[in-house]
Amino acid sequence: MLLVEDNLDSVNMMATLLRMMGHEVDFAINGFAAIEAARKFKPDVILLDIGLPDVPGDKIASQLRFEPGLEKTRFIAVTGQPLGVVEQRAREAGCEAVYAKPISPSVLEELLAK
Repeated sequence: MLLVEDNLDSVNMMATLLRMMGHEVDFAINGFAAIEAARKFKPDVILLDIGLPDVPGDKIASQLRFEPGLEKTRFIAVTGQPLGVVEQRAREAGCEAVYAKPISPSVLEELLAK
């Protein structure tokens, strides 16, 4: 799993939680690092902050979802913005789901079990 989040406290908390759930986790704290990490790591799931300051998360999903080795990657968007503002953009970019931050551990575990 690749965790893309620009808030370091959130990255640390989510990465720890995901590892406790048994997932291998890599992370990126900006859009450019996310693109590079996804290309190298080839994650099954990318948990993607839509409101990154450098490259919006929906642009990252649009760019990566058809790249070799990433065609089956699941993109899941998270946002601190009202869902109505970003949900359509995220879904059009290929994100299968959009959640408001913070995602509860139980919802996250259920989502990743699919």
